[in-house]
Amino acid sequence: MIFLDASFLIAIFVENDQWHQYALKVLPKIAKKKKFISKLVIAETITNLTHNLDTKYIRENFSNLRKYY
Repeated sequence: MIFLDASFLIAIFVENDQWHQYALKVLPKIAKKKKFISKLVIAETITNLTHNLDTKYIRENFSNLRKYY
């Protein structure tokens, strides 16, 4: 079981994040593993993304996050 933290989620969505490329490499490796995430991590991720991304983009990707995790 893998706990997804805000740093990892932010790195997936923010292309200029220092960990973006690494997160994209890791993502397929954990695709079939059981993952969980807390409401606090979701809140932290959304708060951080509002400083880095367009609100419409955040809304669309949050919907994807809810689908897959």
